[in-house]
Amino acid sequence: MSSGTGNDGFGRRGRTATVASVIEVGRLVPSGHFAVRDISLCVGCTYQPGSGFLPGIPSQIPPDLAPQRTIRGRTARNVVVTCVRCKSGSPCPRPAQCYGGTIMPTSRRLPPHVRGADRLKPVALGAADRMLSTLAPVASKVLGYLPFGPRLQKLLMEQTWRLGDAGMLDRYLVSGYQNPRINIQSVLLRHVLISKVFGAEYDELAEQEFGFALAMNELLRQRALELGVTMGSYLNPAKHAAVQRVDRVIIEREMEFEERWRAELTLRTAEPIRVLEFACGSANDFRCFVGYGLAGHLDYLGVDLTPTNISNALRRFPDAKFEVGNILHLGHADGSFDYVIASDIFEHLAPSEMERALEEACRIARHGVVLTFFNMSGEPEHAVQRRRAYYWNRLSRSRVEADLHRRFSSVSTIPVAAWVNERFGYSHSYNVHAYTIIAEGRVDAPD
Repeated sequence: MSSGTGNDGFGRRGRTATVASVIEVGRLVPSGHFAVRDISLCVGCTYQPGSGFLPGIPSQIPPDLAPQRTIRGRTARNVVVTCVRCKSGSPCPRPAQCYGGTIMPTSRRLPPHVRGADRLKPVALGAADRMLSTLAPVASKVLGYLPFGPRLQKLLMEQTWRLGDAGMLDRYLVSGYQNPRINIQSVLLRHVLISKVFGAEYDELAEQEFGFALAMNELLRQRALELGVTMGSYLNPAKHAAVQRVDRVIIEREMEFEERWRAELTLRTAEPIRVLEFACGSANDFRCFVGYGLAGHLDYLGVDLTPTNISNALRRFPDAKFEVGNILHLGHADGSFDYVIASDIFEHLAPSEMERALEEACRIARHGVVLTFFNMSGEPEHAVQRRRAYYWNRLSRSRVEADLHRRFSSVSTIPVAAWVNERFGYSHSYNVHAYTIIAEGRVDAPD
C-alpha cells in the first residue's frame, strides 16, 4: 500500500490511498488503514468518493457505504482511491482488463457507522486466520498420507479453489510472468489457434511478438531482483501485491502487441474453429483472446470446476460461453470440438485422474489438443507430490507423449526454456519445467 498527496476534505493536504490488494466482497476486515465493505470497484481506476460513481462499473454507491476516512474524529469524504494498474480517470477505457474488488478506506479504528456484529468481524476473522495458520502444517502432513478416492479428490479440489476470494481468483494467475500478454506459453497458444484459422499468414507477426514477450519477461526479472521479490502465482494478498509492484515496470508497454493483433484480426472474416478449454479459470487466457481479436474467430466454451471462476468469467464476458464442469467426465460428444486446450491443470490431479482427464480431452477433440504444463521433466515416470490436499506432481514428458501417441499421429513437444534459448538466445526463462505439447491427427477420428 503506497500513498501520495490529496485533499483531506478540510482544506488540508492529506494522503491519497493506493490500493495494493483487495479482499472478498461482503467481508469487513482491517488491512492497514483500509477495511472492506460490499462495494464494487474497478481496480485500476481513480475514484472520487464524493461523486458517488465508480469508473468502469455502472453502479451508484449508497451514501452510507461511500469510502470514508476518519481524521481526528471527523470524516473526510473526498479521499481519492487509486490503483496503479490502469491509471485512468472515469470512465475506465478498459473495463474487461480491470480487476474487480471491494474497498472502503477508513482509519484503523472502524468508523462509527459500522456497528454491532460488523465491528466484531475483524477480530473473529483474525483469530480464525491465526488458528488456521497454526493447524495448516499439521493438516498438511496428515492429508499427505491419506488415500484420495475420486469423490474426495473432487471435493478437495473444489474446496482448495474456494479458499480464494473472487477478486483474487480473478487476477492472481494473470500477474507477473503469468500475465497472458507476455507469458510465452500463452503467446504460443494464441499463435497455434491463429494458425489453425489463417494458416501461416501471420507467422512474421507471431515471431515479433515472441521477441517482445521475452523483452517484457526480462524487464520483470530485473525489476524483481531490484525489489527483492520472489515471483510466483500467489493467493496470499501480501505476496501478490509484491508481484504487482514488479508488474508496474511493464504497464506502459504490455498492450503493444494486443493492439497490433486486434487491428489485424478484428475485421477479418474466416470460418471459426470450435475450441473447448479445460480449467479456464476466470477467463485467464480468454480475456486475451478477446483483446487480441481472436475470440471472434473461435466458437469457444470454457469449463472450470469452481463456480467462482465461472462467475468471474461471465462477469467479464456475459455473452461468452462458460460453464461449471468436471473435466474427468464432460457430457460432450466424441469429436464435438475441433481443439481442446488446457493450461497448468494436469499436474494438480492424481495420476489416475490425470490420465482420465487426458483421455477425455482426446475423446472430445476432433483435430487435436494444445496442452500447457508448468511442471514436467524428462524423467521416465511421474513424480507424485502432495501439498496439503492438493497435488503438485512433476509429470513425465515421455509418459504423456506415449499417451498422446496412442490417439494422435503427430505429437510435438516444446520444452519452453530450451526453446527460447535456442531460438531467441534468451537464457533466463522463469520456469525450466514449462512444456507445451501439441498433438494433432486423431487416429480414430469420428465421421
